[in-house]
Amino acid sequence: MIDTQAPDLAGTQDPLSPTWDELREGGCMVVDGKFQQLAVYPGDGGHVVIASADAVSDGPHFIVIERDDMPKFIAALTKTQGEAAERWAAIEQEIEAITAAMGDVASGEVGSHH
Repeated sequence: MIDTQAPDLAGTQDPLSPTWDELREGGCMVVDGKFQQLAVYPGDGGHVVIASADAVSDGPHFIVIERDDMPKFIAALTKTQGEAAERWAAIEQEIEAITAAMGDVASGEVGSHH
């Protein structure tokens, strides 16, 4: 469990926020890259906190989701993930079609009569 009484993430935010290292140790990191961090952890009031930072931000940003809003939030994430997967599948099909057409042009098969 994350101790929300820990020092803050950037030295300038809420003094009750856990550090990135504490979030890592607690298994709360969703994205932990060189240029982007995203963590989800429980707040003291039964809410969920999302902490994020990237290479261009001036510190972490926090989103607090109240417990009553969590079902809507989870439903929206699930719906959006499905839509994103569908969009990516359509893009992959377009890439495959373009790649196949380019292969046909390179092999001289376009417009050829067999």
